[in-house]
Amino acid sequence: MLPLLLPTLLALLATVVHSYPEGAGICAADASSIAAVGAMGAQNPALPFTLTVPGNVTTFSAAAPVTLTLNGAGTYSGLLMYGAATVDATSHAGNFSGFDPTMFQTLDTATTTGVANCATYGLASTLSHTSSTPKTLPQNFTWTPPSGPGTGTVNFFAAVVVSGVTGFNIVQLASPLTGA
Repeated sequence: MLPLLLPTLLALLATVVHSYPEGAGICAADASSIAAVGAMGAQNPALPFTLTVPGNVTTFSAAAPVTLTLNGAGTYSGLLMYGAATVDATSHAGNFSGFDPTMFQTLDTATTTGVANCATYGLASTLSHTSSTPKTLPQNFTWTPPSGPGTGTVNFFAAVVVSGVTGFNIVQLASPLTGA
């Protein structure tokens, strides 16, 4: 019995820890979307992550880059981050650039099995990890707002995954940014 049970238990453990090792499997950082795909552990609000912008930045200008910083203690394995009016918006604003492509990617194609294709949400507008390799904090990301008018208010949302055992936390900026 034990020889049959051991491989099954090991397979289940591997699934829990490495379900999305090459990128997020979803395009929205809300708890119900994450629960629907499972295997990222339970939401854990005690995980000490924050998302900030430098100084007292409250506005953005068209095509002027903004630095976002993911802060916290320890390391994390997975990330899904975007700017939008609401956490469940189907349109993400602006685009991410300047990140290390060995660690991060925008979710614009479905070339990797199991990784979400978020191109319909906006090209280069949804950022994720490329591997489950632990990433250190703080981590800076460059976001460029759209060049056209009418962007309005944008908040930033991030699902930060530690592991399938420790879980994930969803964070956002303390206050949205307003287009100038």
